[in-house]
Amino acid sequence: MKKKILLVVLITLFTSCTEGTKEYFEGYVYNKEIPLKGVVITEGHSEPNNVFSTTDSLGCFKLKRFSQTYADKLIFSKKGFKTDTIYLLRGRNSPPLYTLFLREQSDTLFMKRKE
Repeated sequence: MKKKILLVVLITLFTSCTEGTKEYFEGYVYNKEIPLKGVVITEGHSEPNNVFSTTDSLGCFKLKRFSQTYADKLIFSKKGFKTDTIYLLRGRNSPPLYTLFLREQSDTLFMKRKE
């Protein structure tokens, strides 16, 4: 009987400890080793709605998600730098699946200057 109770408790713990959905994309933007201030970040499919964020002096940004159920890409742009589009879903061919800039660990984008 004790084994059955322990088994039920363990199954409950493992099935209820799923990671919640984050409401914000967040991360850092750099050029080489220097944080970039003023980079504009938009969620790919939210452009008509003008939902955007900009990086601060530490290169950090936080962008509220346009949709809690769908995340396709983020677009990073700054005058004098190449615009960068990052497709967020990773791990399609080698699970587990994860989404960039929505993980607990910080993701960083390195932008390149235009030539």
